[in-house]
Amino acid sequence: MGLAELKGRAASIPNQAILIDTLALQEAKDSSETKNIVTTQDELFKVALHPQA
Repeated sequence: MGLAELKGRAASIPNQAILIDTLALQEAKDSSETKNIVTTQDELFKVALHPQA
């Protein structure tokens, strides 16, 4: 898949920020693991959706 094709497909996603936000969450998870703090993807997304819960 070329960059132009990827850009075209990304334009079809209604809320492209979702992709960007998941990259930041994944980086935070990976960074935490280097400090022996292990969390699941589910926990990350729950906190991202409901920060006060």
